[in-house]
Amino acid sequence: MPSVVIDGLFWAAVGACVVAQFFILRAVFAPEAPAPAGSPAEAGRAAGRLRPPSRPLEIAWAVLPAIGLVFLFVWAWQIRHPSALRPVTVQMEVAP
Repeated sequence: MPSVVIDGLFWAAVGACVVAQFFILRAVFAPEAPAPAGSPAEAGRAAGRLRPPSRPLEIAWAVLPAIGLVFLFVWAWQIRHPSALRPVTVQMEVAP
């Protein structure tokens, strides 16, 4: 497969994951709406059988996969383009 196609698929995957993670994080950090009256969640909480979700745990389960995806994409890019993220050394000779 041509390199341009592979790079295009890579960036399409990055874009799709960025959009998905944006909406996941937006949903996690949005204020929690109260459960509608008569819903199973409202009835369970009223009866004491359903505890509210742990906010820090919910944030961690949303943020940690996002961080993992960043490392995964950087690793994949380094495998595909070994010299892309490494410093370039330039040697110059001075004429006498």
